[in-house]
Amino acid sequence: MFATIVLVCIVLLFAYVYFLLRRSEHRVADSDYALDTFGTYKTGGRTEWRNEEYYRQALASIPHTDQLVAQLRSPLAAGIAQQWSIASSELPALPNYDHDDQVRAAMRCAQRLMRINRDCATLLSAEQGNPDARLAIVATLDRDLRFADTKCPTLTLEQLRIRDELRAIADRARALKGTVESPRFFDDYLSLVRDYAALVVRARPVCFKRMKADAPFEPPPIGSIFYVFGCTHGLVPWTTAYSLDKHRVTE
Repeated sequence: MFATIVLVCIVLLFAYVYFLLRRSEHRVADSDYALDTFGTYKTGGRTEWRNEEYYRQALASIPHTDQLVAQLRSPLAAGIAQQWSIASSELPALPNYDHDDQVRAAMRCAQRLMRINRDCATLLSAEQGNPDARLAIVATLDRDLRFADTKCPTLTLEQLRIRDELRAIADRARALKGTVESPRFFDDYLSLVRDYAALVVRARPVCFKRMKADAPFEPPPIGSIFYVFGCTHGLVPWTTAYSLDKHRVTE
């Protein structure tokens, strides 16, 4: 009898540990991969806490972002004005505490507005020749390439070829960091982005096999946690593709 009780306790303990691990995994997936998929995937485990001060900061940042967007001139600014116009008009009022879904929606919009403000400030500074800002731009691409290198499957010859091409593009991105003061910086960066965009498209049927052929496969807008400078030129970052494939978004 005692042995049975001990066995049951052990089983329950393992079940509880497994539950905690799975919950942690879902939280990571929700926070890192599932916030921005054009409304096609809704997170189940992550809560954006009500933060009135942060919300007010996001609201107050709108006029400043308006000014930043109006000054952007580089090719990387293509499409940003239109996306900003939509994003700034979508910020809902922060509701009462008893409306959890509405609070999450408002806080997510506020987070996006703050990210857009940061990215536009970075881009404007890069256009003005600031090497640190240009390094920050390359860093968004480098971060996605590092993620791709760790997540690219290598079970088939085709997948290995994709992985090798990823590493070649990553080498070019690292080399670009040494030329941030070049007058051709934006042209060289966009050339790299276009090559990466084409590679991700080719990788879709090879590395993202759970995704249906008719699933949405579009670049994330500015302010997305997946955003890479150059997405407005057709780049679907690996993080976006991975999220869509991981959650099997089909509609």
